[in-house]
Amino acid sequence: MNTDVPFKKIIANDAFLISLSIYSLFIFSCFGCKKKADSDYYDSFYYIGLQKLAENKENEARTKFMQCTKKGSHYCARESAIMLTTFGSVQEKNKACLELVAAFDDEDSRLIAARQFYNSEEIGKVLELTASIDYATSNNELIKIRLECLKKRTISTYLDDVFTWFVSRPLSDYHYKFYRDVYSEELLSAEGNEQELSPKDFVIMYRIDLYKRNYISVYDKSSKVLEFFEQNKLQPLPQIASDMGKGFLYGSNEFAQNANLFYKNAENFAGTPVEFYFWFYAGRLFDRAGLYYKQSVSCFENAIRCAIQSEEDTLQKDNAIWYLLNTSLNVSIDSTISKLDTYSTKWSDPAYFDDFFEKMIPAMIEKGRWNSFEQLLRIVKDRATNAVTAKVAYIYGRLLQNGYSLGTSREKNIREAFEIALDSGDEPYYKIMAAYQLELNSPELDEIFARYNNSNTTTASEINYESIEFDTNAESFLKGFVSYGFPQKIFPNWQTLNKNNISTETSMFLSDFLYRCSSANDNYKVQSIRIAAGSGKNSSRNLTKDELKLIYPKNFEKFIETYAQKYEVDPSVIYALIRTESFFAPEVISNAGAIGLTQLMEFTAGDIARKLKVQNYSLTDAETNIEFGTFYLSELIKRCDNSYLQALLSYNAGITRVRRWRASSMLEFGQKQNMSNDLFLETVPYEETRNYGKKLISATVMYEYLYSDYNNFSKTVEKFLQ
Repeated sequence: MNTDVPFKKIIANDAFLISLSIYSLFIFSCFGCKKKADSDYYDSFYYIGLQKLAENKENEARTKFMQCTKKGSHYCARESAIMLTTFGSVQEKNKACLELVAAFDDEDSRLIAARQFYNSEEIGKVLELTASIDYATSNNELIKIRLECLKKRTISTYLDDVFTWFVSRPLSDYHYKFYRDVYSEELLSAEGNEQELSPKDFVIMYRIDLYKRNYISVYDKSSKVLEFFEQNKLQPLPQIASDMGKGFLYGSNEFAQNANLFYKNAENFAGTPVEFYFWFYAGRLFDRAGLYYKQSVSCFENAIRCAIQSEEDTLQKDNAIWYLLNTSLNVSIDSTISKLDTYSTKWSDPAYFDDFFEKMIPAMIEKGRWNSFEQLLRIVKDRATNAVTAKVAYIYGRLLQNGYSLGTSREKNIREAFEIALDSGDEPYYKIMAAYQLELNSPELDEIFARYNNSNTTTASEINYESIEFDTNAESFLKGFVSYGFPQKIFPNWQTLNKNNISTETSMFLSDFLYRCSSANDNYKVQSIRIAAGSGKNSSRNLTKDELKLIYPKNFEKFIETYAQKYEVDPSVIYALIRTESFFAPEVISNAGAIGLTQLMEFTAGDIARKLKVQNYSLTDAETNIEFGTFYLSELIKRCDNSYLQALLSYNAGITRVRRWRASSMLEFGQKQNMSNDLFLETVPYEETRNYGKKLISATVMYEYLYSDYNNFSKTVEKFLQ
């Protein structure tokens, strides 16, 4: 499909078009729009220009874009100015680029202009355009274009600028392509004789070796780089010190010896920008050496100290704390909790440590450290993310409930733990499970589900929209694609804009429109869900049931209901499975080769086809894929003694693994026959599979809530607990 073709060119059904147009105009009028400003009138020229362009009326399109550029609002005017850079002769395109940058002087505009000037050999214009570029932060493609122009003009600063770019940030594909296609030819004369290279050229080649993961080469060359630092031939550079650490970690097995070398250099370069990296990699090397726990911890703590003193890079600090905690976890739970209590008050980004807790919590369960969960909850509350707090609180409540953990005022502690999980949850799973344990009923459940991914939201009626600064120009820009029939442009533009500045109402309106367009293009089904889910996650208010239905739609309803009934599987589970696996994209293929809506592997599908006596089939056909996936899940449910959760985990990871994990979990909890599936889920050794199970439970419950008699809430949850 030509993505620039208006929707009316795609849909042949006039009745559909008329109803869609009436719908969009009605919704558009319901947004309480003020009297249209002049810019609204000129904005229409952008969309008309797109229509004219789709009709191959280039001159008319160009005229409309020019009119919009002069008097339209920001987004329509900017997009019109960008379109004008694609019309006419080279001279006309260059002129349009100058006008684009003059009107919208941002990095994206400069990049568009730089590409055009470079291709038309207007080197002077490129250099003028990029004169104030920052080699540490600016767009890498823009920098690459500037450096190529500096070389063509033989500007004296060229070599210094190349070096600055190469040592100011992590290397990218643009760095490598520039080195390969432009810079390396200048080093050919010295190839094989590194003594002839200047320190700067040597370091650039050193960084390229790391980029290509030639760790042994990096390790071998590191002594030379250290000489440059020690002899003041180069300033000690953080990126190079970091490269050196990676070379020693992955290019040599002499971990203890190398750790001592880094320890010595940390002392030698005390007070310089590289001190942090020498302490940090000394800690990692001691950790890799084993039996050096105290030395490793000491080095990480020194690295944290350096990061705190510099007050420049909070990521450095969090990274050092993360490694310190993981090193402690390899030694003992007690030491980890002690370090966590100390350093959780110092980290900057709690989300950076979510994966650490995904490792720590199963380790605590495996070692039977039930009583430590009370202390862990005290530490993470108000320090870790809401997701971690909810997880710890729920598990602690369940451990108390099942008699695994002791506590004063046991019944009170159980309720308080579930209430914390209910209030802290950023995702539906722990809110749903806590609500079940607290035995909540409507209207309390309605309030819980309306929050979706937020723990502290308000109702729509409680929000003072005048106090919220939404980007009304961005909203009008996006809604224009609805009014003028360009649904294919909605999602990519919604993605590039600052979605936090777009109201829930506007995003849900766009999602609803795409959902109604999905009969013409299955991609719109996926885009509709992504917009609705993204908006719901960031919403400052509770969501309505209609909005939640956009996040959990009943796409392919006829096929799902038919085959769910045929193979005796709850339809809500199949909707949840497909939403989780593919977001309702029929032709998606995963990196592992899983195909279609239910993400089946070819060999699995072949086995299913033999059992169903189907000879010719396509897994990208929606009906076939749904039947095969539903049949396969129904077989797993039977083989897992009618346990929906174990069947779904088996769907993801294989039934043999799940049985092994289940047996191991029962040993950890001291159970001989039965144990609750929610506690078993927390012991699954793979984070991906744990999260998969939680998503399936949450989505199934949401589908039951939105489309069925929700008096079945408890029964639905219990279906997964058994």
